[in-house]
Amino acid sequence: MTKRNDVQTGDLWFNPSDPEKLVQFKQNKWEEIPDDKMQWPSPKLSDKQKNMLQVANYKQQLAELETQFWFNGLPTKEYIVRFDGIKKCIQELEQEND
Repeated sequence: MTKRNDVQTGDLWFNPSDPEKLVQFKQNKWEEIPDDKMQWPSPKLSDKQKNMLQVANYKQQLAELETQFWFNGLPTKEYIVRFDGIKKCIQELEQEND
């Protein structure tokens, strides 16, 4: 016994042959949704929120840099140059937030 799928107009489905694309059932046929229509509008962020996100991104970069230095043989000189540059950017952004 097979399961019956009731498809209604406007239903969204993932296309099994191309799982990154959404398709929508319209007028008794499937229509692919263009990439520009699939994206959600990005929320409006204040400058302070943008700075906080940038600081978080820089801290993530520092964590990755530490991993590269301690476990993957990143040369000390390269580590120091990158570390100082990232820390300087973090300090500048944190001063803007004050």
